[in-house]
Amino acid sequence: MKTFYGVCLTLALAACQTLPTSLGGPQGLVSAPITQPTAQPNTQPNSLPLNAARKPFPALMGLLDIQPVKNQTATIQMRIQVPRKLFQSFRIQGSPTPEDSGSGSGTGTEPAFASFAYLRVSLNAPPQTDPIYPLNALRDPDRPERDYLIENTGEPLTIVFENIPAGALRFASITAFDSDKMPIPGSTIEAVFPVGTESTAVSREVTFRTTPLAQVLTRLLLSAPDLAKGIDLNALQQWLDQITGLQGSRPNYLYTLLHPLQIDVALLAADLLAVGGDPAHLDAQKNYALPLGQVVGSVQGLANGDHLLIQTSDLSQPVLEVTANGPFNLAGLRPGRWTLAYGVEGGTDYQTPGPRQIMLSGGQNLDLGLITLVAQTPFIGELSASERYVGQTLVIQGSGFHTTLAGNQVWIGEQMAEVLNASESELEVRVPAGPVGPQTIKVQVGTSSAIYTGFSRKGVAAVSPSSGRIGDWITLTGLGLENTSRVQLNGTEASFNVLSGTEIQLQVPAGASSGKLEIVVGEGEVLEAPGRFAVNNKVLFVAAQNWEVAAFNERGNGLSWAEAFVSLQSALAAAASGDEIWVTEGRYTPAEPEGNRDLAFQLKPDVALYGGFAGGERNRQERDFRQNLTVLSGDLNGNDQPEGAARSDNSYHVVQAVSGLSASAVLDGFTIQAGQADAPDLAMHGGGIYSEQASPTLRNLVVRDNHAYRSGGGMAISGSGSPLLENIVFENNTASNSDSLAAYGGGLQIETYSDSVPVLKNIVFLNNYALNGGGGMFVLGAQPRLTQGTFVGNYTDNDNAGNAIGTTNSATRLELFNSVFWNNPGRDLSIAGGQLQLAYNGLEEGLQGIQTYPVTGSSYQDLGGNMSLAQVPFYQVEIPQGNDQRWMTDDDGLIPPPTSAVADAANQALAPTSDIVGRARPFGAGFSMGAYEEAELPYSSGCYPYGC
Repeated sequence: MKTFYGVCLTLALAACQTLPTSLGGPQGLVSAPITQPTAQPNTQPNSLPLNAARKPFPALMGLLDIQPVKNQTATIQMRIQVPRKLFQSFRIQGSPTPEDSGSGSGTGTEPAFASFAYLRVSLNAPPQTDPIYPLNALRDPDRPERDYLIENTGEPLTIVFENIPAGALRFASITAFDSDKMPIPGSTIEAVFPVGTESTAVSREVTFRTTPLAQVLTRLLLSAPDLAKGIDLNALQQWLDQITGLQGSRPNYLYTLLHPLQIDVALLAADLLAVGGDPAHLDAQKNYALPLGQVVGSVQGLANGDHLLIQTSDLSQPVLEVTANGPFNLAGLRPGRWTLAYGVEGGTDYQTPGPRQIMLSGGQNLDLGLITLVAQTPFIGELSASERYVGQTLVIQGSGFHTTLAGNQVWIGEQMAEVLNASESELEVRVPAGPVGPQTIKVQVGTSSAIYTGFSRKGVAAVSPSSGRIGDWITLTGLGLENTSRVQLNGTEASFNVLSGTEIQLQVPAGASSGKLEIVVGEGEVLEAPGRFAVNNKVLFVAAQNWEVAAFNERGNGLSWAEAFVSLQSALAAAASGDEIWVTEGRYTPAEPEGNRDLAFQLKPDVALYGGFAGGERNRQERDFRQNLTVLSGDLNGNDQPEGAARSDNSYHVVQAVSGLSASAVLDGFTIQAGQADAPDLAMHGGGIYSEQASPTLRNLVVRDNHAYRSGGGMAISGSGSPLLENIVFENNTASNSDSLAAYGGGLQIETYSDSVPVLKNIVFLNNYALNGGGGMFVLGAQPRLTQGTFVGNYTDNDNAGNAIGTTNSATRLELFNSVFWNNPGRDLSIAGGQLQLAYNGLEEGLQGIQTYPVTGSSYQDLGGNMSLAQVPFYQVEIPQGNDQRWMTDDDGLIPPPTSAVADAANQALAPTSDIVGRARPFGAGFSMGAYEEAELPYSSGCYPYGC
């Protein structure tokens, strides 16, 4: 709803846009490029308060088409389209306010501004003194002030001037007249241009922009005609464009510093005369503005989102848009007598002051005082319901409401309600939390308001206490709680007892996290308790006292970073089902120095361990496990030496997963190193990780520098478990002994029952060693699936024993997809029992790199897509971690470049959606083989593609 209707803000804008496109933009005289000058405070007298903005100002315009000169004369055609009304009249709702002090009664029937009823268009061709008028102008010789007018209907006009003599300076002028045939002050626009010997038609514009140039040249013709004829019109127009801050193109000119009509042309003409007519010698820092005045005042009564518009008949002055209550100023008005009119653009009707006349002299400030706007008074008729729960919607019916959400302020009791939908006769609001029981409803629009009684609020009023541990009992109080059928804490179901219609007790459920409390009542209404309930024991925090060695003397309870455990073993002991353990960077050992080698970090059911924190994170997504290295080490005494020396006192297993663990037991974001499985029985398997009949989730791990006497230097999987391994690097792990006993699976040993189905995704096996078979990985009796594996530099003492992968046992079935094998000496794969199914793998020697032994049940099945590799498929195989020496980062050397044979060569149906770095697959046209998706790296290794 608007207090005024159809306001025209850009007089000729819409009309000019319908003219031929060949006329768009500056041409001819104004073809020089427009440059943006440095802002000059002296040339920008206008300033606005924070609650005001300027609408685009009106524009008058004419376009001249000058035909080629014949016999020293030319024909000029002018095309004009000027709206008949400067602004549409405001329509004031109701009676004028007491502040109405100008012309007009405020009834909405009188026009605030004169209309452009007539135009006087003329050309001047010095030294001729008489203006040249178009032939179709209206004559009134007895009244010269009304002579030669053209009626303006608002439609396009075409005016023709014939026999215009050629010359350096020709002037065009357009002046608007009102319906009484009186000139409208400040409406004259002018242009100066040459009429020469061009062989083609030339187009010129007559606008506010060209007016000061014509006025300056008119003055110089009187005082220094020879100088005037020699002035570079293009250069002077460009200089004027700079001091006005011209932006945009015709007809959408914007003057960011000074309107052309506000230029003191007398001062400029005098200065131009003093510098010999060269604009380049004018002082760019000088203030060429007329002494401008301003109108100031203050507004009250606007509703949120509504705007007060103040318009003036001074065509150089924009419409001022007051966007909030408070002071405003209408700066930059030229000296003269002007009309002001007020209107409100917004969502309801207002009473506003009527139009008024003001007289300004140069530099004068005129205070309009306080402008009070009175919005239509709202009325509340009825409600959609007499009572509602907190959070439910309520429809308020009546009249006089604001049609925008922000324009209405609705209170239920002392609490402001959220307005969801608004129209003149209806508001939909959400009942806010607050005291239960009878409430008063208040609707306010601007300074007008309506009151309604007879409504009651139901819901949860309070939660006590506001925090607790899993298993604690808490109390909800409120009104209308007797029909509660369900209670949830942040989405987790909770046990509860309804004590009365005003009180419920509930128990914090296991696995709940901090968040909102919701109850379901009646026919399914969901009520939200105020505030947020904090669960104190969802996460246990661990922070090493120093990077090298984690202490074992606890100093906190582990419930916050400030009270973090220093021992991971303490956190594991305190963790309950559903808990998470967050661990900062540092080095953690399962036992104290000289401690028990049998101890390991033992995963617990439904407990998730996450490493890679810096300390202070509020959510798991903030951690960076690639940079914040969290190391679980079996080097209890911190004395390990290269080549495996001084390891006899290391832990047998660093991490252990025992029977009964499911996928909810998680280990994520750690480096596992220095395990030494060199004792009898189970202690000779799985130096880094030993998993027996367990199915944990292992993700984002680096398993390195671990040793086993018999199998699984990095990790051993035993029994019937089916763990998930994703984004894991097995590096420099060994399985060997000096007792002539067989040792297998340097990186990983899977020795389980046939119903065990481990799943491996995005796995790197690098430089792992096994004495007898499976330098990278060995499988016995299981049915694992490996997708996106990268095997590099793995080896055994027998080149035919599967330097990358070895299998045995007829129950074995290994599925191998989208993987890369490079620089594993001898045969990549060895099958001494069981089945191998492989598809879309890149092997250095192709399928020739598979050794099949004549053992019953030994076979492999080529499912297609497998290839041999003739060139290095990686960027920097000699620097696999990349220059940052961090695994799983964007510069890892095992990333294939887009030109690699393994790039875009994998099977999409089998590939995970991201690679080991966390980058989305695919990068290029297709999915890449191996743990890494192809990428464009910002360096060249010097080794790709032919090796070093």
